[in-house]
Amino acid sequence: MKSGKLLQHKSNQYEAKAVILALGSERKKLEIPGEKGFSGRGVSYCATCDGNFFRNRHVAVIGGGSTAVGDTAALSEICRHVSLVYHGAHLSAICSLRKQTLERQNVSVLYHQEICRMLGTDEVERIRVKDSETGAENDIRVDGVFIDIGMNPSTKLIPKELLLPDGYVGADRNGTTKIPGAFVAGDLRKKQLYQIMTAMSDGANAAYSAQLYLEENLLSSITTNYEQ
Repeated sequence: MKSGKLLQHKSNQYEAKAVILALGSERKKLEIPGEKGFSGRGVSYCATCDGNFFRNRHVAVIGGGSTAVGDTAALSEICRHVSLVYHGAHLSAICSLRKQTLERQNVSVLYHQEICRMLGTDEVERIRVKDSETGAENDIRVDGVFIDIGMNPSTKLIPKELLLPDGYVGADRNGTTKIPGAFVAGDLRKKQLYQIMTAMSDGANAAYSAQLYLEENLLSSITTNYEQ
C-alpha cells in the first residue's frame, strides 16, 4: 500500500481514495511436532467453539494469561479434569479470575512445564512436557489440547511505517493512522481490549472517519477546481 491509496495483491492493483485495514489477527501456534497434524483431531485454539466435544474428558490448556485461565475455568464446568500447562512460575491472568479458577477441584496447574510434542495415532493422546528448571521430560495423557498463547496481528499488507514494535498498527480511537486516507479497525489496531464488540465499534468509527476524509477531500477538490 502506498499513501493510503494503492493496494497490490499478487499481479492486481486496486486504487482507492481511502482504505480501511481490517485484517484481524490469528492465534499463535506452538510450532511443535504433532500440533499441525492433530489440529482438529484433539488440538483446538477455541474453547468456546470446541469445548463440548470434550465433555467429561481430560483436557490440557496451554498458556498462563487471562484467556488461558478463563478457558480453563469454562472447560472445568464440563470436563472431567483440566490441566493448565504453563512454562513460568506465576500466571499472568487477573487476580480474581486466577483465584476463582485455581480453587476448582478438577483443575491442576503445572508450573515450569513447556510443552514440546503432541503424540497419538488418529487423535492426540498425550502431550510431552519438559520441566524448565530440571530439564526432565514427562508424558501426560489427555483427550484434548487447547492452545491459548496469544494472537498475531495479520500485517502482511501493512506498510512498515504503521507498525508498532509489538506488530500491531498504531491509530487513534477513530482508526486514523499516520498515512492520510488509511484507517484501521478490529484486532489489527493496538488497544486495551480485543473482543467482538470492540472490533464492531472500531469498524463503525473507521467507516465514519473514512467518510469524513472523503467528504473533506472531495470538497477541497471541488473548491480548487472552481477557483481555477
